[in-house]
Amino acid sequence: MNFDFFKNSQRSGVELTVFAAVAIIIFILAVIKVLPMFGKVEKTYFENTLKNIRLVINIHAGTQLLKGQPDQLIDLVNGNPFSLVNQKHLPATYKGELNSPDYQKIDGYSWFFDTFDHTLVYVIENHDYFSSLGIKSSNIKFKLILKFADKDKNGVFNKGLDTIQGLLLIPQDHIEWLEN
Repeated sequence: MNFDFFKNSQRSGVELTVFAAVAIIIFILAVIKVLPMFGKVEKTYFENTLKNIRLVINIHAGTQLLKGQPDQLIDLVNGNPFSLVNQKHLPATYKGELNSPDYQKIDGYSWFFDTFDHTLVYVIENHDYFSSLGIKSSNIKFKLILKFADKDKNGVFNKGLDTIQGLLLIPQDHIEWLEN
């Protein structure tokens, strides 16, 4: 292969223009193929972190139920699910507990617990690959709630009547990762 392409002063301007055009087209095609991968990488990171925190919640809830201490789970409702995780196993992007922060000032890929509205929040980096009810969103919020057998079918946990079954981490909005 001859790497002296640009050194040869005999080359015409047309050849250089064609070479530049081909290089630009190859670059654009590469970018078109690579950009959607950022959304897929973020989706994978988000889903894996969510699965891990839900696993920790289920293990903790199951342990309390097996110990015969289901009332211990009531104290965790609306609490920070990451408080159940060993500090050394927290995601590197976990920012801790924040009180009603300006979400725009928090880096993408970050998790934090908003103490104002008692939600676990994930800040989205690649907005073009996520929507909530068809609207592009900058974050996803979750709440920790009590799972119980609602014996009187009123939708409210009644201590002494309803049976605690565990904890659930539920999204506060519809979550949709877009495939581009």
